Amino acid sequence: MNKTELVWYVGYGSNMLNERFMCYINGGQFRHNGRPHNRCADTTPPLAKMIYEIPYNMYYGNRSSGWNGMGVSFLDITRPGKAYGVAYLVTKSQFERPVIS
Repeated sequence: MNKTELVWYVGYGSNMLNERFMCYINGGQFRHNGRPHNRCADTTPPLAKMIYEIPYNMYYGNRSSGWNGMGVSFLDITRPGKAYGVAYLVTKSQFERPVIS
């Protein structure tokens, strides 16, 4: 595979959990969130993953029906700070999410 066909996807909050992230790739529902996801046409697991420091603060706000009315995490990109995430090395097609219903 050509490295121009790969991208790093950085997830924060609940997307740091491998189990949740893999719902985006394989389809299905995360056990703590009932929203179903279609699977990607390419279900290859990430080729690598690593901890990633995001240069912005994370905060919770609003309410989400998918999280039983609890808050959703956001990054405040207007001010420097620090949040942690996980970077997943995936294919461009997975990032662009061509899906199979």
